[in-house]
Amino acid sequence: MPGEFAGRKLKQRRKKFRWSSQSYKRRVLQLWKKDPLEGAPMARGIVIEKRAVEQRKPASGLTKCVAPDTQILLSNKCYITIEELKKYWRNFQVLTYSKNPGELEASPLIDYFELRENNVLKLETEYGQKLIATEDHPIYTENGYIEAGKLKDEKVLVYPFFPPKYETSKRVIIGEKDIEKCVIGRKVNLKKIIDDLRDKGLLPLALNNPKLHILIKLIAHVFGDGHLHISVRKDGYIRARFIASGRIEDLEEIAKDIESLGYTPSKIRKQERISEVETENSTRIIKGISTTIQVFSLPFCVLLMSLGAPVGDKTLSSYEVPKWIKNGPKWVKRLFLASYFGSELEKPRMKNNKTFYPPCFSITKSIELLENGKKFVRDIKEMLKEFGVEVSSIKLGELIVRKDGTKTRKIYVYLKSNHLNLLNLFGKIGYEYQKERETLARYATAYLLFKRRLMERRQKAYQITIKLRKEGLSVTEIVEKLQRLGFEEINRSTINSWVSTGIKNTKMIGRTARCIGFSEWLRKATYGLPKNGMVWGKITKKEKSLSNKVIDFTTLSENHNFFANSILTSNCVRVQLIKNNIQVTAHVPGVGAIDKISEHDEVLIEKVGGGQGGSKGSMVGIKYKVIAVNGVALSEILKGKKQKPAR
Repeated sequence: MPGEFAGRKLKQRRKKFRWSSQSYKRRVLQLWKKDPLEGAPMARGIVIEKRAVEQRKPASGLTKCVAPDTQILLSNKCYITIEELKKYWRNFQVLTYSKNPGELEASPLIDYFELRENNVLKLETEYGQKLIATEDHPIYTENGYIEAGKLKDEKVLVYPFFPPKYETSKRVIIGEKDIEKCVIGRKVNLKKIIDDLRDKGLLPLALNNPKLHILIKLIAHVFGDGHLHISVRKDGYIRARFIASGRIEDLEEIAKDIESLGYTPSKIRKQERISEVETENSTRIIKGISTTIQVFSLPFCVLLMSLGAPVGDKTLSSYEVPKWIKNGPKWVKRLFLASYFGSELEKPRMKNNKTFYPPCFSITKSIELLENGKKFVRDIKEMLKEFGVEVSSIKLGELIVRKDGTKTRKIYVYLKSNHLNLLNLFGKIGYEYQKERETLARYATAYLLFKRRLMERRQKAYQITIKLRKEGLSVTEIVEKLQRLGFEEINRSTINSWVSTGIKNTKMIGRTARCIGFSEWLRKATYGLPKNGMVWGKITKKEKSLSNKVIDFTTLSENHNFFANSILTSNCVRVQLIKNNIQVTAHVPGVGAIDKISEHDEVLIEKVGGGQGGSKGSMVGIKYKVIAVNGVALSEILKGKKQKPAR
């Protein structure tokens, strides 16, 4: 019969030619999703970084991750938890450590994923940093990267800094109207200025602008060693100039920041200067060499003026901390204070190699503007309070007469030198655009934390001593008990003193105890490290954690590390596809398989997801696995049947 089996033939034909249908191909291959393999089941790629360990159980994948509440240090010296990075990780840059030349570098992120893992540890260093991470998470130690679970007596690399949390919004700080107000009465090409700022992404300027942290530092520098100069040309138009001064290495950092805004700074200029200072009682001649860079862009200078930077001679002009900074989030205030202190606050100074002098900064104002200077100091004082830093005294310096006859005086501001005040100052604020002082601030923070731990141990030993004494133990028995508990530094004479006289204020225990001097401590804490503010810290506690949700990300930088709760750790492996240069994360199945792969090997990867195209098992976010290395099947290499070819 003519129509016999016609339906079956049509069905077979549709099945045979279904791949000709664009809608079918799009649905089955899920081309509506972003697919690095572009619909193919496999793809070749190059291993660009290997930081993995062997998988411990089926479908465990790469579980080198940290807990969701881990604080990640960003490039603007703020922190955000790794869980909060989920929505915005493409917009942030994190700080990484480059072993050569031993500097901190910013790096964008190229991947982010979450996992579930039961083998999770909680680590704590002698400086108080705590980290929850999987047992196989690589931690940077004096012996290189070591898995967290294998850490014993090794020291880990710590960056002693307590950054504020990054908080932002879409609130606009300045817009076109603010630029117009700033140039009222001045002859300028307003449209050209606004267009230039808009093209560079600086107008309108909102709190969530990724370049805001640079502008905050530059504005604060103008309040310190920087200068904004405005003059009028012969044709009536104004010209402006931004001048930054400081050490050469700090000017290079400022120049780099200015370039990232889209402007071109001048070359570093050296100039010998001689100034004569006449006081009430004497005349002093000051000689020195100043190094500066300049920016001659009018839009750039107008932007700084609009944001509240002072113009002209700061001694003869009235100014205050901009309101948007005083009312801004904590990270904004920290950047302003740190950059201002980079110019004005003296470096951490020691007396008797164990205690620090009270830090001091000063501003110079004409006699007529002394009240304005005092108001500026009050603004700084109020911001310092938010970080737990207190001012001890404010004093006026001697009268100084300039060559033009202007009478000026300095306002000296002294900060308290107690342990907690200095720890908050150096640990929470520090310095910007002053590398030497910032490095000393990191070391000072670590040393103060070291001394605080000693005091806490002695206070704990005192409480144990009193308890044992009430139980009827002799001094000898108490000493032996403390020795067994690990208090080797507590001797018999100290126990005798505690037992016989007692302590009225237990918080003062350990304040006058003998401890290693700063120089000797620094030599041991930074052994083999460049001068960058990082120190070695002992792991004092390692225990199992109940947390099972862990997260990791991958940096674009070749350093492939980041600071988690101030501890330097590593992140995951990446494979760059040959066909389109897209980078993906892949895992290496098989016990010991990761040891068979080296960086720059050519690997063949395939999808591991099910019919829905998702990830497999507990490997949330990991959708590819390695099946061949340099043209040889990975399974054959693992069985010992074939060797991996050299590439």
